[in-house]
Amino acid sequence: MVRYYSDQSGRNSEPKLIFSHWENDALYTISPDFSHFGAVVDASGSAVLYTNSSKIDDAGLYTCLVEVKKTTFRYSAHVVILR
Repeated sequence: MVRYYSDQSGRNSEPKLIFSHWENDALYTISPDFSHFGAVVDASGSAVLYTNSSKIDDAGLYTCLVEVKKTTFRYSAHVVILR
């Protein structure tokens, strides 16, 4: 189950929460700062984060926290926006 996505932009910035999903149902929240993002969550808690229009400020390090059978995994990707 995906628990959250966060974004860390800039050299010294703190991670900003984009998406959180802590309950075992389909309810999730997206931060108002990232209102141009959406998410699709299936019955098992898998979540896909998407956007149809990127901003230059969307560039940065994205981290996803996943919980599988009470074991936590953290995955990251560096997103580069070209204009």
